[in-house]
Amino acid sequence: MYFLYRSLLRWRLWGSTVKERSSGENDMWYVIWTITRNEQDVLDCIGVTFNPDKYLRAWIPQKKVFWREDGVKSVKLKPAFPGYVFIDTADPQYVHERLRGYSNYICVLKNSEGYAPVSESEQRIISHFTGEDGAVDMSLGVIINGELNILDGPLKGMENRIVKINRHHRTAYVKFDRLLGEERILTFGLEVVEKN
Repeated sequence: MYFLYRSLLRWRLWGSTVKERSSGENDMWYVIWTITRNEQDVLDCIGVTFNPDKYLRAWIPQKKVFWREDGVKSVKLKPAFPGYVFIDTADPQYVHERLRGYSNYICVLKNSEGYAPVSESEQRIISHFTGEDGAVDMSLGVIINGELNILDGPLKGMENRIVKINRHHRTAYVKFDRLLGEERILTFGLEVVEKN
């Protein structure tokens, strides 16, 4: 029975999570903190139990990462912000009330003034990285005379934010002074094609 429920849930939510409601003037992005690796379960819960008029969309920003399994190389999608689900709503209290008691839910992020919306500058950064399809593409770069130059991808022009690269795992560690209320270092896909 549980399997049937999960299959129905996935089928119902397959594809875009954008609702048919137009954006209201008070809609803002909020962040739902979940138990890591359970982001999709929380997103499924939102899609099934929430009144569609209470939110514009809910989503999990993704990132493309290099993956090797059994000798086969591929690119997989993973959450760009592990443990977080984003929701565009005018009523974060409704979000909290509907998810309270759900085992994978922790809280809607708050600050000293109450529920903390994602600032416009943070929204621009997240939108820059996730692009049209909601997933952070892998970047392409070269190392010349010990200096990293990004040739293509969302990290282009942000070389000064990269604090470390791991060529074996094809990742870059990117520092943000203020993102979702605090300093963060996130990992994104980076393919270094040449080193001189």
